[in-house]
Amino acid sequence: MTIKTTVSFSEDQDALIERLIASGRFSSRSAVFQAGLERLRRDIEDEEIERDALRALLAERRAEVPIDGAEMDARLDALFTEAERRHGVAR
Repeated sequence: MTIKTTVSFSEDQDALIERLIASGRFSSRSAVFQAGLERLRRDIEDEEIERDALRALLAERRAEVPIDGAEMDARLDALFTEAERRHGVAR
């Protein structure tokens, strides 16, 4: 189904639309608007996915038992030691 509507935009936006059509990138104003709305829809969906992933990560982190400084130092030291071994580098 096709729905017709009236849209207002600035002179700069109109000039961009005209350039996009003149360049052959889009065949009409409708094609420009449809592409823009589709891009906006994808951006919104991507933001929602990222937000949900961040919420899940934060919930996971909040549920973890924190480690103390000495344990963190030991873990970092082990990581550095392994990296040095793999790359043949010494501190």
